[in-house]
Amino acid sequence: MLSEFCLNHIIEKLRVQMVELALKKGSLLDHDVIELSQRLDVYIVRLQRLMKERAGQRIAAPAARPAVMRTTYVVMKEKKLVDPA
Repeated sequence: MLSEFCLNHIIEKLRVQMVELALKKGSLLDHDVIELSQRLDVYIVRLQRLMKERAGQRIAAPAARPAVMRTTYVVMKEKKLVDPA
């Protein structure tokens, strides 16, 4: 099983790759971008499950990573890859 640190590292690396690929392709709907997004989803779910397990074992669970998703959205919004609404 991968550690929380390793999962966070993989997630961040894939997120950066996805943003760069989306910028290069000019679309979030590109097949390669979607494939990379789905790979990223797998690791995010693994991290969430790990954090949920740890939360059950102790009182204070580590904070989730909403900042990563928010940062991705802001970058993509600035590059006009998402609807600014």
